[in-house]
Amino acid sequence: MSLEALTTEALAAIAAAQDLVALDQVRVQFTGKKSQLAEQSKALGKMDPEERKVQGAAIHAVRETINTALTERQAALQQAALAQKLASETIDITLPGRGQRIGTVHPVTQV
Repeated sequence: MSLEALTTEALAAIAAAQDLVALDQVRVQFTGKKSQLAEQSKALGKMDPEERKVQGAAIHAVRETINTALTERQAALQQAALAQKLASETIDITLPGRGQRIGTVHPVTQV
Protein backbone atom coordinates (compact mmCIF):
# COMPACT_ATOMS: atom_id res chain seq x y z
CA MET A 1 0.00 0.00 0.00
CA SER A 2 1.33 3.43 -0.85
CA LEU A 3 2.01 6.02 1.82
CA GLU A 4 -0.64 8.39 0.48
CA ALA A 5 -3.31 5.70 0.61
CA LEU A 6 -2.17 4.69 4.09
CA THR A 7 -2.39 8.30 5.26
CA THR A 8 -5.85 8.75 3.78
CA GLU A 9 -7.10 5.51 5.32
CA ALA A 10 -5.62 6.36 8.73
CA LEU A 11 -7.11 9.87 8.78
CA ALA A 12 -10.52 8.50 7.81
CA ALA A 13 -10.35 5.88 10.57
CA ILE A 14 -9.29 8.50 13.11
CA ALA A 15 -12.17 10.77 12.16
CA ALA A 16 -14.61 7.84 12.40
CA ALA A 17 -13.53 6.86 15.94
CA GLN A 18 -16.42 7.54 18.31
CA ASP A 19 -14.71 7.00 21.66
CA LEU A 20 -11.26 6.72 23.21
CA VAL A 21 -11.20 2.91 23.06
CA ALA A 22 -11.87 2.92 19.31
CA LEU A 23 -9.26 5.63 18.84
CA ASP A 24 -6.68 3.53 20.69
CA GLN A 25 -7.46 0.59 18.40
CA VAL A 26 -6.92 2.84 15.38
CA ARG A 27 -3.61 4.02 16.87
CA VAL A 28 -2.40 0.45 17.30
CA GLN A 29 -3.60 -0.48 13.81
CA PHE A 30 -1.70 2.30 12.06
CA THR A 31 1.32 2.99 14.30
CA GLY A 32 1.76 -0.25 16.22
CA LYS A 33 4.57 -2.78 15.91
CA LYS A 34 2.71 -4.87 13.32
CA SER A 35 1.28 -1.99 11.30
CA GLN A 36 1.96 -1.39 7.62
CA LEU A 37 3.96 1.68 8.53
CA ALA A 38 6.24 -0.42 10.74
CA GLU A 39 6.64 -2.98 7.95
CA GLN A 40 7.72 -0.24 5.56
CA SER A 41 10.15 1.08 8.18
CA LYS A 42 11.67 -2.38 8.52
CA ALA A 43 12.11 -2.57 4.75
CA LEU A 44 14.32 0.54 4.82
CA GLY A 45 17.34 -1.58 5.77
CA LYS A 46 17.24 -3.39 2.42
CA MET A 47 17.21 -0.21 0.33
CA ASP A 48 20.01 1.81 -1.21
CA PRO A 49 21.22 4.73 0.95
CA GLU A 50 19.77 7.38 -1.36
CA GLU A 51 16.42 5.64 -1.66
CA ARG A 52 16.42 4.97 2.09
CA LYS A 53 16.86 8.68 2.80
CA VAL A 54 13.90 9.66 0.62
CA GLN A 55 11.64 6.82 1.75
CA GLY A 56 12.57 7.30 5.43
CA ALA A 57 11.64 10.97 5.30
CA ALA A 58 8.31 10.12 3.67
CA ILE A 59 7.54 7.47 6.29
CA HIS A 60 8.45 9.89 9.07
CA ALA A 61 6.16 12.56 7.60
CA VAL A 62 3.26 10.09 7.42
CA ARG A 63 3.87 8.96 10.99
CA GLU A 64 3.91 12.58 12.21
CA THR A 65 0.68 13.33 10.33
CA ILE A 66 -1.05 10.32 11.86
CA ASN A 67 0.24 11.11 15.37
CA THR A 68 -0.89 14.73 15.10
CA ALA A 69 -4.36 13.66 13.97
CA LEU A 70 -4.53 11.11 16.79
CA THR A 71 -3.58 13.73 19.39
CA GLU A 72 -6.14 16.23 18.11
CA ARG A 73 -8.93 13.62 17.97
CA GLN A 74 -8.05 12.36 21.46
CA ALA A 75 -8.30 15.88 22.86
CA ALA A 76 -11.65 16.39 21.14
CA LEU A 77 -13.03 13.08 22.45
CA GLN A 78 -11.81 13.81 25.98
CA GLN A 79 -13.45 17.24 25.86
CA ALA A 80 -16.71 15.72 24.63
CA ALA A 81 -16.62 13.07 27.37
CA LEU A 82 -16.03 15.75 30.01
CA ALA A 83 -18.89 17.87 28.68
CA GLN A 84 -21.21 14.85 28.70
CA LYS A 85 -20.19 13.96 32.26
CA LEU A 86 -20.74 17.53 33.46
CA ALA A 87 -24.14 17.66 31.78
CA SER A 88 -25.26 14.42 33.46
CA GLU A 89 -24.04 15.42 36.93
CA THR A 90 -25.87 18.68 37.40
CA ILE A 91 -26.92 19.87 40.84
CA ASP A 92 -30.11 21.85 41.41
CA ILE A 93 -29.06 24.60 43.80
CA THR A 94 -32.65 25.80 44.25
CA LEU A 95 -33.63 22.71 46.27
CA PRO A 96 -33.63 23.03 50.06
CA GLY A 97 -30.60 21.57 51.77
CA ARG A 98 -30.60 18.29 53.61
CA GLY A 99 -31.20 18.71 57.30
CA GLN A 100 -28.31 17.67 59.45
CA ARG A 101 -28.68 16.93 63.09
CA ILE A 102 -26.09 18.67 65.15
CA GLY A 103 -24.98 16.81 68.26
CA THR A 104 -26.86 14.13 70.20
CA VAL A 105 -29.37 13.97 73.00
CA HIS A 106 -27.86 14.56 76.44
CA PRO A 107 -27.57 11.35 78.52
CA VAL A 108 -29.64 12.87 81.41
CA THR A 109 -32.42 13.71 78.94
CA GLN A 110 -32.33 10.17 77.61
CA VAL A 111 -32.77 8.68 81.07
